[in-house]
Amino acid sequence: VVGLSVSCLSEEIGHKNLFNLFSLYGELAKIDMDREKRTALVTYKDSKQHQKVASLLADVSLFGAKPHYTLVKSDGSTTDAASGMDTLLNASENMLADNAPSCLLEFTNVPKNVSTATLKGLLDNFEVVKSAQRITESTVRCLFETVDAAVAAVCRFGNKPVCGKSLKVNFVSVADGKLADKRNVKAKAYSMQNLSEEMRERLPLQERKVWENACSSSRFLAL
Repeated sequence: VVGLSVSCLSEEIGHKNLFNLFSLYGELAKIDMDREKRTALVTYKDSKQHQKVASLLADVSLFGAKPHYTLVKSDGSTTDAASGMDTLLNASENMLADNAPSCLLEFTNVPKNVSTATLKGLLDNFEVVKSAQRITESTVRCLFETVDAAVAAVCRFGNKPVCGKSLKVNFVSVADGKLADKRNVKAKAYSMQNLSEEMRERLPLQERKVWENACSSSRFLAL
C-alpha cells in the first residue's frame, strides 16, 4: 500500500486541516488535495500507517461529512480500506490506542498569558466545549460535546499560532488500563488522578468508568 485516498470530503476542509489531523499518526510524505473533487491522497513514509489510520478514523465525520477511505497500491489498484479493518482492529490494539479520536483533547504549548477561559472561548467560536481545565502551566485539557467536534478542533487548531507560540493538540484516550500517550505517561497518569470532579461527571459513562478504573490502578499509583 502506497497511499490512502480520502473522498467525500466536506467543502469546508482545507489542506492544512487535513495535515493537522493526519500528521498525528505518523510522518507524512505528502498530502495531495483536489478541493474541486473533494478528494485527497494521503501518503505516509511508513506504508503500514495507511490502513491503521483508515481504521482509526472510519467512524469520524470531518466538518459534517463522513469521508470514504480507499487504499492505493503500488500498481495503481485500489482496495476499500474497510475490507481489512476487523483483522487490523484485533491485531493492533496498541497502535489504535495512540491518539484514537475521543471527545477529550489536550492542548500543549499554551502561552502563560492565555487563560483557560480565553482558550475555551476561542474554541467555543467553532465547537461546543463542555469544560476546560489547566493541567500544567502550558497544558489545558478540553472536553468537547462530541468526538466529531474534538476532531474538528484538531483540524482547526493544530499548530495554530497564539501569542507567539504554536499550539500542539492530541486526543486523550485510555485503553487496557494505560494512557495512550506513552511519551509522558507519568504526567498524564497524575493529571488523570487530578481531573476535576466536574470534568469526570461530564465524560460519557463508558469512558468515565475506564478513566476511574485506570486512576485507581496500582500501576498508576506506583508511577
